[in-house]
Amino acid sequence: MKPYSHRSDKKPSRFKKFLRWSGYLGLATVGLVLLAMLAYCLVFFKPGLGTEQMAAQWAPAPSQFVDVDGVRVHVRDLGPRDDPHPIVMIHGTDSGMTAWFAWADVLQKRRRVILMDLPGFGLSGTLADGQEGSAAYARFMLTLLDQLGVRQCSLVGHAFGGEVAWQTAYLAPDRVTRLTLIAPDGYPVEPWRVPLDEKLASMPVVSWLNLFTRSRWVVERGMEDRFADLNKITPEIVDRYFALPLHEGNRQAQRARLERNLFGAPTSRLTSLHLPTLIIWGELDKQSPSEQAYWFGRDVVGSKVLVIDNIGHVPQEEDPGRVLNDQVYGFVTK
Repeated sequence: MKPYSHRSDKKPSRFKKFLRWSGYLGLATVGLVLLAMLAYCLVFFKPGLGTEQMAAQWAPAPSQFVDVDGVRVHVRDLGPRDDPHPIVMIHGTDSGMTAWFAWADVLQKRRRVILMDLPGFGLSGTLADGQEGSAAYARFMLTLLDQLGVRQCSLVGHAFGGEVAWQTAYLAPDRVTRLTLIAPDGYPVEPWRVPLDEKLASMPVVSWLNLFTRSRWVVERGMEDRFADLNKITPEIVDRYFALPLHEGNRQAQRARLERNLFGAPTSRLTSLHLPTLIIWGELDKQSPSEQAYWFGRDVVGSKVLVIDNIGHVPQEEDPGRVLNDQVYGFVTK
């Protein structure tokens, strides 16, 4: 008689073998993904850069830095200082004041023009954690205007900067004399319209990788989503969009905005705006559909809408001379 044993002489079932090999395959897959992430980090590693490291290229004279409630802000104050209503220009996401240089060169001959890098962009510092929405930036704008001694101004804003502009006019209607909004944010857009670089940045793992990596190829693909005429995407423009987010704190600020989904504002506020407003949109804007121009035109009392043919999401960069035509120049400088 054989002694009793708990050991089974039966061979493992096919199902158990499948589970075992599935586990091996899963571990191998995880290992390959980790190796790929490590390789990506090694190839595209880009540490954050301090202001002093970037200032020579991106903040030459007449740039200056001013302290606004503890935030060091990169500012350019151009043109005649006795202008009672300066033109203040607010850039969009992933950009900086350099997006307005072509317009500023023209406008400063007649008017005082103030450019800035918003906190968390360009060479400026960052706002406090949790203050990444457009309403917080609108409050920042009012504090900046106080710091610069500007009582009233004309605001020009693009995309997120356009939303900040109309939010500022909503918060302090007595401070803003007129609005020029270029493809402003506010109304929701379909997810498929989001540029490739922003789509990737919104993914949890990629958003973490973006804190210390940067791919020029991804930046270039993102620019293709913003421009209608790809021949207008110059190496200088790609350099700028690639480099400015490397400033210390910028990528962390972008991640916070995306994680908290701090985009869009209560567009019901638009109906309370009663000031001269020009809404400009590129007909071939892939990121924000041009029909939104008419939504803004409907909601902002007395506003004018200008849709420009054969141009994309960043008209002031894609073809600055054509966009700053007699009609736009006349409105902005009035």
